Amino acid sequence: MSNTITSVNDEISVQLDDNIRRALTHLRSTGLTDEQNIQQAILDTARNLFDATRLKAQLDALDADPEDRAEMKALHNFMDSICEPW
Repeated sequence: MSNTITSVNDEISVQLDDNIRRALTHLRSTGLTDEQNIQQAILDTARNLFDATRLKAQLDALDADPEDRAEMKALHNFMDSICEPW
């Protein structure tokens, strides 16, 4: 089954499988329109991808910083020294 979502500027055709149809039915119960639900899903997905990309960049920067690496190692060694062996 193919559904077409139309707005003023764009048109998107979406193939709905059973999982998507069930999810959309659940979202419809919130009282939002299909258009609002789909817009929110797109915005949430984009935000999550952006956050994951930004987090990875921050982790990569920390990993590449010799001072941060030394601090992580020192903390690791300290924690090992005060903990009982597993």
